Amino acid sequence: MKKINYALTVILVFGLGMLVENIYMNILMYNRHPEYYEVLSAPWYTYGILPSVVEYILLVIACLAVRLILKWVSQNIITA
Repeated sequence: MKKINYALTVILVFGLGMLVENIYMNILMYNRHPEYYEVLSAPWYTYGILPSVVEYILLVIACLAVRLILKWVSQNIITA
């Protein structure tokens, strides 16, 4: 159980690192090539940052769901 919780924590930390890196690279690309984003009809952050944030939120929800399921299963095994 501790190994699985540790693995889920590592996944969340690496996911957060990837999110920060993705946001940084999108801001850097926007500053270097603003002409690319002028052609697009939506604001620049909707193409780069917003999908990454949504993916990270889904990753957090999935990891929390796995933790809750494992906690529920371990409690039911002990009481049975």
